[in-house]
Amino acid sequence: MDIARKTRLQSLTPAAAFRLFLVAHVLLWTLLPAVLAFNLPLDTIEALSWGREWQPGYYKHPPTSAWLAELFRWGSLDWPLFLLSQLAIAAARWAAWELARDVLSPWMALVAVMALEGVNYYNLTSLEFNANVVQYPCWAIASLAFWRAVRSDSRALGWWLLLGVSCGFGVLGKYSFLTLPSSMVVAMVLVPSLRAQWRGIGPWLAMSIAFAMFAPHVLWAQAHDWPTLRYAAGRAVSATGNGPLARIGGVASFIGAQLAAILPLVLLLWAASGWRRRRRGADTPSTEVASGEPVRSAAERQRDGWILFAMGLGPLLIFLAAGIFGVRLHDMWGSPLFLVIGPAIAVGWAMRLRHPRRFAVAFGVWTLVLVLLYGLIAIGGPLAKGRLSRIHYPGRELAVEVASGWHRAEGADVRLPIVAGHAWPAGNVAQYLPPQAGGRPSVYIDADPDRAAWLDDAKVRAQGAVFVWEAASGQVMEAPAATPPADWLKRFPAMQVQPPMEIAVRRFGRDFKVQVGWAILPPSNQR
Repeated sequence: MDIARKTRLQSLTPAAAFRLFLVAHVLLWTLLPAVLAFNLPLDTIEALSWGREWQPGYYKHPPTSAWLAELFRWGSLDWPLFLLSQLAIAAARWAAWELARDVLSPWMALVAVMALEGVNYYNLTSLEFNANVVQYPCWAIASLAFWRAVRSDSRALGWWLLLGVSCGFGVLGKYSFLTLPSSMVVAMVLVPSLRAQWRGIGPWLAMSIAFAMFAPHVLWAQAHDWPTLRYAAGRAVSATGNGPLARIGGVASFIGAQLAAILPLVLLLWAASGWRRRRRGADTPSTEVASGEPVRSAAERQRDGWILFAMGLGPLLIFLAAGIFGVRLHDMWGSPLFLVIGPAIAVGWAMRLRHPRRFAVAFGVWTLVLVLLYGLIAIGGPLAKGRLSRIHYPGRELAVEVASGWHRAEGADVRLPIVAGHAWPAGNVAQYLPPQAGGRPSVYIDADPDRAAWLDDAKVRAQGAVFVWEAASGQVMEAPAATPPADWLKRFPAMQVQPPMEIAVRRFGRDFKVQVGWAILPPSNQR
C-alpha cells in the first residue's frame, strides 16, 4: 500500500499538482466564508445593488465587478459570490502559472505560484468580491498575453487579441488598472529589443480592442458628468496635506504595506530554494537543461527581464511617482502587482527547488495559520468587540421585517419596488428580500440620484419605497435617529416614519441586537 502510494506521488506531474492545488484553494476559500459568514461583505452587497441595473458605469467604479456579481447572484444565497471571488483568483493563478513555466523549471514554477498564497490579497482579502478582485485575473492574463506576444517570433495575433480583451475588462473593473498597459507601452518605446513590435499590427490591434470595450463607459461617464472619475479623484486626494513630509510619509506607508504583504511569499520561496545564487559562469544553457529551466540566450534574458520589470515594477513606480506628487496611495492599489512580482523574484534570484519537503511543511503551516486567522476574525471578532461586523449582520432578518411591514401597510400583493436610504441596510434589504413578482427592488443609494443614476426623486415618489437608515456607517449596534435626515423628509413629505426595527440575533453563542430606522413612502401613482 505504501509502495503504491509512493509510486502515485512520484508519477504526479507539476501540471497535475497545480490543478490539485487550484481546486483545493477554491474549495477551501469558498467553504470557509460560506460556513462562518452570515452575510455578504460590504463591497459585494454594494456591487449587487449596482449590478441589478446593468449600467455602463457606477459612481464608484466602472461596471465589471457589478456585472459579474449580478451574473453569479443565485437568489439570496451567499456562497456563489464567495465562489466568484475564488474563480477570479484561480484564473489569475493559471495565468501566473503559464508565465512562470516559460522561465522556470516546471516544479519551481509550481512553487512560485503556490507561494502566492503568502500574499494576503489572494486569500483573506479576496473573500470580499469587489473591483480589486476583478483586477487579478485581468492583470495576470494581460501580463501573460503581453509576455507571450512580444516574445513570439511569429507575432501571433492571438496573444495581442487576448491582451486587448483582458486590458479592456481590466480598465472596466478599476481605473488603477491603467498603470499596467501604460507601463507596457513605455517599455515598448524605451527598450530597443521591444521597439520593433510597433511595426506589426499586434499592439495596434490590442489597443483598438481595449479602447472599443472602454468607449461605452466613457460615453456614459461624459453624459453623467464623470461621476466615477470624480470619485477616484476624491479618493486620491491626500487627507494629510501636500507637504513634502506628508508625501514622503504616504509613500513610505504604501511601501511598508506592500513589503508586509510580500514577506510571507518571500519566506515560502526561501523555504523551497534558499538564497544560494548562481556562481559566476554557472548560468549556462547546459545548467538550464539540467534543471529543467527553458534555454534562453543572454539577449533573451535581458529582454525578458525588461518585460517582467514592465509588468511588475513598472506599475509600482507609477504609484510611487503619484504619491510623490501628492496623490494619496491606498494599500490595495498594490494588490495585483505580486501576480507578476512573485515569479519575477524566483527568476531574479535564480531559484531552484532544493528543499521540496521544507516547502511543503512551510506551505502547510502557513495555510493552517490563514485558516485559524480567518476563524479568529469570523468567530472571535464579534465576541471580543461586543458588536457585529458586516459579515455577521442580520441582513436576511432585516429584509423579512421590512417586507412584512411594507405588505401590512400597502397590501399583501403590492410589490416593493425601491429600497432607499443608507447604502448598507438598503443593499441588504434588496439582496435578501423574500422573492416577489417582478424581481428584487432597486436601491436608491443614500437617496442620492448622483449615486443611483437609474432613479430620481420623481420616480421614487411615483413608485413608492421603503427608506432605511443607520446611526452611522459601520456602527450596526448603535441606535439610529428616530427620524431620517431632514433632507429626506423635505424631499419626500409623504414619508411615514415607523418605530425603529430591533432585530435580535444569536451569533456563536452570544446574543446581539441591531436597530435600524425605517419609513414607508406610499406610491403616489396609486393614491
